[in-house]
Amino acid sequence: MKRRNAAACVLAAFALCAAIGSAVPAHADTILYEFAALRGPASLCQWFDNEINDRSLGAMIRQTDLIYNRTTLEPGTTVTNVQTLPVNNGTQVAGFDAGRTLLCSGDDALNPSAPEAASPPTPSP
Repeated sequence: MKRRNAAACVLAAFALCAAIGSAVPAHADTILYEFAALRGPASLCQWFDNEINDRSLGAMIRQTDLIYNRTTLEPGTTVTNVQTLPVNNGTQVAGFDAGRTLLCSGDDALNPSAPEAASPPTPSP
């Protein structure tokens, strides 16, 4: 009998929280960021990209820590490219300074390639 009462109390509390949560209007501000970067030199991003499929406990802990501590750049942020290093998959990572903070990310984030031109639509018969 006590278990049934406890379950009913938990269910009632959950229903109350859901009702209160739905009564409060949601408000969200739109924030635009260009990309996320890891805090540290380009060699850190190089390690991260090269070891992305390593599932050992040590690698997983380090990858999680790096992702948790990443940062973002607002559009138009001025950065100074410090170094560029190759990655095993054939791309490059860049280390750069943004406001006295050393960051790294994929080179394409700092030097985006031009978008491909869209092909003209083909008329239907």
